[in-house]
Amino acid sequence: FTFVFVGNLKPDSLKPLVEKWIGSLPSVGRRESWRDDGVRIPRGVIERVVKKGVEPKSRTAIVFSGPMEFDRRNRYQLSALSEFLNIKLRETLREERGGTYGVGVSAAASAHPFPSYRMTIGFGSAPDKLEELTSAVFAQIDSLQTIGTTDAYLVKVKEAALRSRETALRQNNYWLAQISSFDMNGWPLAEIPAGDKLISSLTTSALREAALKYLRKDNYVRVSLYPENFAVEAR
Repeated sequence: FTFVFVGNLKPDSLKPLVEKWIGSLPSVGRRESWRDDGVRIPRGVIERVVKKGVEPKSRTAIVFSGPMEFDRRNRYQLSALSEFLNIKLRETLREERGGTYGVGVSAAASAHPFPSYRMTIGFGSAPDKLEELTSAVFAQIDSLQTIGTTDAYLVKVKEAALRSRETALRQNNYWLAQISSFDMNGWPLAEIPAGDKLISSLTTSALREAALKYLRKDNYVRVSLYPENFAVEAR
């Protein structure tokens, strides 16, 4: 195991504690590693409807996933794409259409058990609005993939990333996650502060390329929740 400590720590004070509480632990003489449990997100287009509950509310989740080239630039572009969709879908679904209680987009990338990504789009709405809003989501994806976006939205994405990073740099959990991740992936720790360069290098064409790469319409899972008594039209 590799133990990582962050915070206002004095090496001379920390060392005897590490020796006492970690150094004294029994060792079996092997280096631990991850284990592949064989679980994979289904491939192709998977669409399912679940009817549960009686409240007149619905929710849908759309998950895009697949293999990726796992490096810092691709991970940031995936994150930037997620932030762009958060901004654009919030404007489109909530502010312009007034049809959703809230929309969220999240992205994750992993090197194990194989380099892969996952992008999840989720929102809630009235049951009779769900299909309309889902179509609007895919329309925004189509627009980004075919036309691209504007410099104005690029600035919004960069500003959001810089604000988040400015806050994170003052938090111990950020440094703990970064040091652990860099160590596990074999990246030089000295490159951790280079995040600002990744943000400044982002372009509108990079966002469009990321959308084409990570939002494939021939490979996603969509699950929609409706009340039990709502009549769902056949797709």
